Amino acid sequence: MSVQRGVLTRSDIQAPAEVSSVDINSKLLVLGTWTNEILVYSNDALKAGNSQPLVIKEKGFAVSLLLTQGRSTARLLAGLSDGSLLTIDLALEPLSLIGRKISKLGSRPLRLERIVDWQGDEQVVAIALSERMSVIFQTKDRIDFSSVSRRVSATEVHADDRTCKRPHVCRSTASKPFYSPHRPA
Repeated sequence: MSVQRGVLTRSDIQAPAEVSSVDINSKLLVLGTWTNEILVYSNDALKAGNSQPLVIKEKGFAVSLLLTQGRSTARLLAGLSDGSLLTIDLALEPLSLIGRKISKLGSRPLRLERIVDWQGDEQVVAIALSERMSVIFQTKDRIDFSSVSRRVSATEVHADDRTCKRPHVCRSTASKPFYSPHRPA
């Protein structure tokens, strides 16, 4: 294993199938394969020459992966091809599965986009995109999600916007664009 220009490289990891998604942090490397497996590697074990992964088999393949890390545990969020959000809790020493939870957020492949934001005691972790959009947030050690309606979010954005010069656009439905004072008209 080597680091070149800030990029971690490992040439001797052999995934059992083609890779569909990847995420890495300081402790873990995670690969999703097109054969519905998620492979979790410990970076410390890889440095020591052990390339044996923790293998998690699912009904759909991982479209996107997102790692978050605590002191002695890590949490892996996987957006699956069937629209499900898989939440996996992992122990780091030794690398093992603590628990898993699956939630249906749509019927199309679920893409996760990392976001780090705080709303009071809740940390917004990601946005999940399928045919619906959901916000994924963490409170203490619990992951929750909330569906977002584009109509509601557009209405909330403009409810107190007195600077709107095009009110017919500000009262738009989800199918029409809406005015933002921060975006050119």
